[in-house]
Amino acid sequence: MPRAARRQPDLFAPAAAPLDDANAVLLEEAEEDRRERLARLEAELNGLLERVRRAERLPFRTLTQALLAELRFMRAHHDIPDGAAKYAAFQAEMQRLYAIEDERHPP
Repeated sequence: MPRAARRQPDLFAPAAAPLDDANAVLLEEAEEDRRERLARLEAELNGLLERVRRAERLPFRTLTQALLAELRFMRAHHDIPDGAAKYAAFQAEMQRLYAIEDERHPP
C-alpha cells in the first residue's frame, strides 16, 4: 500500500518536460487561481480594516484573536494594492482600540 498522497510527485521521476502548450495552459490557470486568491485576500483585509475603523472597542473576543488579526494583516498586506498604507491605517486603529481597552481596564 503506497504511503504517498496521490498528488505528491515522485521524487525520483525525471524532471518535468520543458514548457509546451499544455503546460502553458496549466500556468494560465494557476495565474487565474492566484488572482482569485489575491482578490479574496484583499477583500478579507479590507473587511478587517473596516471592522476596526467602525469599532468603539476591540472587536475581538480575546486579545489572542486581536493578535492573530494583527499577524494576519502583517503577513498578508504585501500582496495587495496599497497594502503598506492599509497596514499603517490598521495599526493606527489597533493602537486606538488598545488605548481604549487600557482606559477601561487600568493595571
